Amino acid sequence: DLRPADSECTPNVRFLLRTSGTTQLARWIALSDRNVLSVLASHLPHLTLRNARVLSVLPWSHVFGLVLDLFPALLAGAEIIRDPEGGRDPSSLVALGEEWDATHLSAVPLTMQRLLEQEGGPVLLDRLHGGIVGGAPVSGPLADRLSETRLRVGYGQTEAAPGITLGPPGRWAAHYLGQPLGCDVEVADDGELLFEGPNACIGVWRRHEGLDRLDPDRTVRTGDLVRREGEDFFFEGRTDTSFKLSNGRLVRAGAWEGRLKSAYPSLHDALLFTPDGTDLALALCTDRPSEKVPSLDDLRNDLGALGTRLAEVTTVSPEDWTQLPKGTVDRDEMTRRLREADQFN
Repeated sequence: DLRPADSECTPNVRFLLRTSGTTQLARWIALSDRNVLSVLASHLPHLTLRNARVLSVLPWSHVFGLVLDLFPALLAGAEIIRDPEGGRDPSSLVALGEEWDATHLSAVPLTMQRLLEQEGGPVLLDRLHGGIVGGAPVSGPLADRLSETRLRVGYGQTEAAPGITLGPPGRWAAHYLGQPLGCDVEVADDGELLFEGPNACIGVWRRHEGLDRLDPDRTVRTGDLVRREGEDFFFEGRTDTSFKLSNGRLVRAGAWEGRLKSAYPSLHDALLFTPDGTDLALALCTDRPSEKVPSLDDLRNDLGALGTRLAEVTTVSPEDWTQLPKGTVDRDEMTRRLREADQFN
C-alpha cells in the first residue's frame, strides 16, 4: 500500500533541496521548473561544455551539484566522470583527471586548495578548460593561484537555484563573487545583497507544516554583506555573524572580517570575536610568519572606533584553522578553541 499523504499537494514544485546549513539551520527549499530552467538558460551559454569531459565531485543532491554541474553536462552532451570520493581524496581526483583527460571541474574552494597541495593537482587545474568554484568565499592566496587557470567564480544560494552571479574565466581577487547573471540585484543600505527574478525559490518545506509558499516575484534577502565595484561584487561577511558586547554595542563581525581580508589579501581568513563580552579578539589565518602580518596598531586603526576594544591578536596556520565542509570557518569551534587558549584568558 502507498503511504497516505499527510499534507496538501504542492503543484509547481519540482525539487525539494536542502541548504547546506553552514550559515544557519538547514532548510528544505522548494524549487520550480521556472527556477531551475532560468538558471540553466542564463549560465549554460557561459560554461564552454561542448565536447567536454566533466570531472564531477559535487553532490547531486545539493543545488550547486545538481543545477550547475550535472544538468549542464547532460544538456551539453558532455562525458561525466564521477568521483566516488566526492573530492575528499585529492590523489584519487588527480588520478581520475589524468586517466580520463578531464576538461572541466566544479568544486568548493576547499577542494581546489587540496588539489593545489597534491602532487599533480596544480597541473590538473592549469589544463582545465573551465569549471565553477563556489559555495564559499575564496581567500586572497587561493584567488591569486586560481587567476592562472580558466576556472571562474560562481555565487548563489539554494534559494536562488543557485544562480546570482558568475565571474569571467581566470578573473579572481580575494572574496570576488562575479557579476549578476539571470536576475536583478541591489545592495541595501546596510550592505546586504538582495535579488529578484525567475530564480527566486517558490517556498520552504517545514516539517509537520508542509510547504510555506512564497511570492515568486518578491525581493529576496540573501543574508550576505557585499561590496560593489561597478558590475563586480565582493563578499564582506554574513548578517548573522553579529554579536553584542556587554555594553550593548553591536559588532558586525562578518563585515569587519571582510574588510580586513580585503585590506590584507595575504590572509586566508579572519575571525573577530569576544572572549569575555567586553573586549574583542582577532584571529588571523595566515601561512606567513607573525612579523609579516598586520600589527596590533594597524588592526586597531582598521577597526575604527571599535579598535579601542581590540585587546588581542593571534595568528593561526591554515592546517589549524577549523573549517566547515564548504571551506568557511567553523566559527563555533574556532571561538571555543581560542577562548580556551592562554592568550585569551
